[in-house]
Amino acid sequence: MSIKAIPTTYAGCRFRSRLEARWACFFDAMGWAWDFEPEGYQTKRWYLPDFRLRHPTGDRWFEVKPYLSAPDAEPEESRWVELSHKSGMPLHVAYGMHRPGDGCGDPSRPRRHAGRAVLPTGESVLIPTFWTESPYDGAWKAANGARFEHGESGG
Repeated sequence: MSIKAIPTTYAGCRFRSRLEARWACFFDAMGWAWDFEPEGYQTKRWYLPDFRLRHPTGDRWFEVKPYLSAPDAEPEESRWVELSHKSGMPLHVAYGMHRPGDGCGDPSRPRRHAGRAVLPTGESVLIPTFWTESPYDGAWKAANGARFEHGESGG
């Protein structure tokens, strides 16, 4: 079963999905500047990354994907490697979004919202618990508490 994405407006941006808008809320709560779909790149095929994130440890690309039952089985996309290599910036891929109390750090549970880091060297690493440590608790609460129902724009 596939769930259709719901276009959502937040912070003056029209996102393709609520999940993307929630990530923008998370970035705002962390104080990290972001650009949504800032520019496209010619890889083997045209590619428009979701975010350019102005992270305190350096700029990076950020791609949002839906939850997966087994992210470690997700084939890595060659365009991710190519973009990271050509731009010299790492790319983070987030599968879904962590919700406080969901037990995603528990190794006995599926890692439905793990992440992947693709480095400019071409190395790709699965991150089983993507930014779930306690310093991010407030940002997770802000992102998960944003309401977009009935035309609202979050917050």
